[in-house]
Amino acid sequence: MDKHFAQRRRRDLIMAGCLAMIAALVPLFVKDVYVQNIMVLTLMYAALSQSWNILSGYCGQISLGHALYFGLGAYTTALLFTKFGVLPWFGMLAGGAISAVIAMALGYPCFRLRGHYFVIATIVIAEIALLLIQNWDWAGAALGIDIPVRGDSWLKFQFTRSKLPYFYFALALACIAWFVTWWLEDSKWGYWWRAVKDNPDAAESLGVVVFNSKMGAAAVSAFLVAVGGSFYAQFVSYIDPESVMGFQFSLLMALPAVLGGHRHVVGADAGCRHPDPAHRVDAVVRRRFGARRRPDRLRHPDRPDLAGAAAGAGECVLPAQGGRAMTTLLETRGVWQRFGGLVANSDVSISVGRGEIVGLIGPNGAGKSTLFNLIAGVLPPTQGSIIFDGEDVTRLRAAERCQRGIGRTFQVVKSFETMTVIDNVIVGALIRNTVMRVARKKAYEVLEFCGLAARADVLASDLVPSEKRRLEVARALATEPKLLLLDEVLTGLTPVEAQTGVELVRKVRATGITVLMVEHVMEIVMPLVDRAIVLDLGKVLIEGKPTEVVRNPKVITAYLGDRHAVGA
Repeated sequence: MDKHFAQRRRRDLIMAGCLAMIAALVPLFVKDVYVQNIMVLTLMYAALSQSWNILSGYCGQISLGHALYFGLGAYTTALLFTKFGVLPWFGMLAGGAISAVIAMALGYPCFRLRGHYFVIATIVIAEIALLLIQNWDWAGAALGIDIPVRGDSWLKFQFTRSKLPYFYFALALACIAWFVTWWLEDSKWGYWWRAVKDNPDAAESLGVVVFNSKMGAAAVSAFLVAVGGSFYAQFVSYIDPESVMGFQFSLLMALPAVLGGHRHVVGADAGCRHPDPAHRVDAVVRRRFGARRRPDRLRHPDRPDLAGAAAGAGECVLPAQGGRAMTTLLETRGVWQRFGGLVANSDVSISVGRGEIVGLIGPNGAGKSTLFNLIAGVLPPTQGSIIFDGEDVTRLRAAERCQRGIGRTFQVVKSFETMTVIDNVIVGALIRNTVMRVARKKAYEVLEFCGLAARADVLASDLVPSEKRRLEVARALATEPKLLLLDEVLTGLTPVEAQTGVELVRKVRATGITVLMVEHVMEIVMPLVDRAIVLDLGKVLIEGKPTEVVRNPKVITAYLGDRHAVGA
């Protein structure tokens, strides 16, 4: 499985190298200076578009203000060269570093915005910077900067006799931008960026620090764009605010990536030539159940071996619940959650022991999902504390709680739709396995455990609802949790699909993972859980064994009303 993936990556790299070599030969046959200028600018825009694609294509933060970083690179190089005699090569590095720092400084407030609000913010900031430069006398104001030409020299990066040096530098810049993107695509940052783009809430539940991921993408993107701006300043030998910071530059960076396919490493370069729909890699036939357990799979002695559980699921014995002391894994102490005048959870105190399957039930609006979000770290409680594995995690965010060992699914499925099934699970595996080869292997093991190995290379958007539910479970299991929060994973399924889900939950518990689940289908959940906790109007109504809970008059009243309670 890794072999096929490595072959595809190697094939992409070889193909890119061949295209670069062919491009390097073109100027030997094209002598027209105008055509050479066009080729230089085409390669420059390919590099710029690839750089823009890192933030906007992979991370999903659409920026129409990248002309700011292009202009910063151009002005930094030009000012250092004309005012202080600093060589353009150092100016490029300085411009890139300054742009990366400014990108993160601007990202600090702007990355709290989403959708079109973020796009508008980037445009406004770039236009403000343009006005500032137009009125800054030391930087030439609206008249710009005329860069003196001091003869042909690689040291000063100036050439008057031939455009070929500029062409080959632009080609090198495009190759570097492509290679950086190609390398990042199969790194943890690449997977995190794509997850953040598709669904930031789901990404954070898998241990991804969403804000830091956006900041990293902005810094890398701005640095590369600024280097392109430095190159452009030396190429034209004259810059002014409109020529390097105008809004049209932001559009020209974005357009090739959009035309070529902004989700792919080849898209930005392809878009500089013609629109090219993204291709799909043929699906590889995957192994299903029956894999023999290997000792080397047990990498974390304190965490479950899912591959081994999948292989011998039929022989697993559920841990006994009666007559045995059980240590507490999760405990909520007097938890309140208020939304203005609405009280969603009121003095909720529950505990979940290690190895248990606990059902959290109650009528609609009882506060079950809110309590799940409090436990998972999506919301901080208004009052009270949450203890997990002996540690107070009340103030920890969702990503930090995932790192501690809390995995979850969502009531409304939140898969990463533009990513394949295996890539969805890899995002979860990366929290424990930072080496990509190890994370990919872990992801395949989890898919086998969940019965999705044959669908590994299918886009998540192409799965049926029951498969998407299992994918969410697989993604959470890849984080190697101690506690798994299942939010209505059996709701809306056919009887056959629901039974498959029940078997999966039992296999999960057989690996030693504790399960806390919200479910409405009583016929399914009651035979499955060891204990049931009933919420009503935000309060704990009763808890105990399933057989006792379903016959309790208070529970019948909460679900069916007083008349049925009297009849019971």
